[in-house]
Amino acid sequence: MYKLTKEGRSKCEEYIRGLEQQRQELLDSGADTADETSLPTVDAIEGDIGFIGVDEDGEYYNNWAITDENDSEEPIVLCLGEDFIETDDD
Repeated sequence: MYKLTKEGRSKCEEYIRGLEQQRQELLDSGADTADETSLPTVDAIEGDIGFIGVDEDGEYYNNWAITDENDSEEPIVLCLGEDFIETDDD
């Protein structure tokens, strides 16, 4: 199991704000809808680290959906030991 550090939580919050902006731009332009797509929460990102896992460099990255047809322009990238730590909690 993984737990976000203060720095990691801050990165997640910043990433989510960017997703909100990207999403609004797509919705305002009429390029897409978001009828069935929810933006991630900090807790969802934290849980996803355990689901997706980390690569050989100790990094987690994922592109999250922002609308029904579009993923984020950039993935979120978090580093083990800096943005999240491994815990013994279940």
